[in-house]
Amino acid sequence: LDVLEEMRLAGLLQGLKSGPAGAIDGQGIVEMATIEGARAIGLEAELGSIEPGKLGDLVVLDLDRPQSFGAQETAVYDRIVYGTARDGVACVIVDGEVLVENGRLPMQDQTELRIRPGEELESLLTRAELH
Repeated sequence: LDVLEEMRLAGLLQGLKSGPAGAIDGQGIVEMATIEGARAIGLEAELGSIEPGKLGDLVVLDLDRPQSFGAQETAVYDRIVYGTARDGVACVIVDGEVLVENGRLPMQDQTELRIRPGEELESLLTRAELH
């Protein structure tokens, strides 16, 4: 349930399967997690990229952390995919509401945070007729 870890694993596994020539670069992996993910569920006109008229969810990453450093020529997308973990998330804004600020969850009920994911999973499984 960690999109940054999933992106990193996608890149590593693709490289393992296809070798260096078939590896997907960091930008391609970020696109898979954003616009291509939206396209896969038929919502690319509404989300998946920052454009006028689209939903404006935004994640701000702190790339000034030692694990996110790279050589001068390291592409920012590669730094995101291979050098950023969940503790590098500085801010998350969803539908205009700040959900993460300075790496912390402001105004969140910790009890709800433990219970709600299970409820959402049950709802998803029911809708998918898997439960």
